[in-house]
Amino acid sequence: MEIEVKKCNSSIRICLACNDEYTKHCAQVIASVIANHKTCEKLEFYILHSRISKNNLKKLKKMEKQQIAEIFPLKIDSSIFRKCPVPDDMYYSLEAYYRLCIPEIFPDFEKIIYLDSDVSVLGDIKELWDLDISDYYAAACLEFSKTVHLSKFMNSELYFNSGVMVINCNKWREDNIFNKSLEFVKTNASSIIYVEQDVLNSLLSEKIFHINRRWNFEYMPFNSAIFDLCAENEISLVHYVSRWKPWNKYGHHFASFYFRYLSKTPWFADVVLIRLKLFINHVFRPVILLKYKKELEKTVKNRKAVLWGASLFITKMIEKLGLKTDDILGIIDVNPEKSGQKIGKYKIFPPKELKKLNPDLIISAVVGRPKMKESIGKELENQGLCVEINDSLFCEVGEY
Repeated sequence: MEIEVKKCNSSIRICLACNDEYTKHCAQVIASVIANHKTCEKLEFYILHSRISKNNLKKLKKMEKQQIAEIFPLKIDSSIFRKCPVPDDMYYSLEAYYRLCIPEIFPDFEKIIYLDSDVSVLGDIKELWDLDISDYYAAACLEFSKTVHLSKFMNSELYFNSGVMVINCNKWREDNIFNKSLEFVKTNASSIIYVEQDVLNSLLSEKIFHINRRWNFEYMPFNSAIFDLCAENEISLVHYVSRWKPWNKYGHHFASFYFRYLSKTPWFADVVLIRLKLFINHVFRPVILLKYKKELEKTVKNRKAVLWGASLFITKMIEKLGLKTDDILGIIDVNPEKSGQKIGKYKIFPPKELKKLNPDLIISAVVGRPKMKESIGKELENQGLCVEINDSLFCEVGEY
């Protein structure tokens, strides 16, 4: 018995951007798209990068499937984005800005889907591809978390997440969005926190087609409120927002999806290694936390110290282990959304409040981001302050 094969000449185009460290996660995204694509269109994956090793590029190409998927790595000149700010105490990289130039890279494309490398696609990507966005700059989902720091540029109620977009390339090119984006960075760099997402929101938010939450389910541990907006069994794409990912957070709610699709890539052996490392770290975390609490108390004794970064690590140290020494004046965090909040007895201040606090010691509490001395030093220099900086106390903690 012969099976009739429906032929399809069209292709669905998907773009991602990553660096060498994120290549395996990018591969997981590709595997998830392929596994859940049920219709006949061919899948074309375009990987924007400036620093992926030859070995990792070779592994990516191994994921190509005849008649189903092709993978095209494209090297980007990172110097184009050299003036784009990337906060040192956040988890972003310069590659986030690469999506700004997608319509310019592909002058013949009418539209393309952009996906961050920290998502797992659970539905058929064709549903996104078929959206009619002819009158919009892009299709995207409204941001789950309240975001108000760009209120002077846009209506904060319209702030969208740029990690999942269907981009109208024609409209971006017609309105010169790429050059406008670079100009916005040049004149408003100090207002940018969430890298390219802030840029795009400031320019495009009034003309975005808002997609259903199930196509960008922004999940972070300790924030279950999002489940009130979308039933778990309806999710078509889970987005691992924040610095807590399935590969660095033990017990991540959606880890099973990530590891399922990673096992379908050339990095399949990493599944066991990552899970083992997470388990070992989880077992010893209470001991590690207590150790660093004692070291912190010893370091700040008889000083006027501030902590730089309202990290989860510090939050747990304060709330679970009862850190409450009066030698710490408060916590500095660059995210204005956190200003005025409290962790235990300690209030969170913006960097501009440093002079009022008048500390004699600043301790970087941004775990997983060693070498913070330079960025903290720049802020002190801008304020004309001379304060001792300790960025080594938590440098070996890793992600928490």
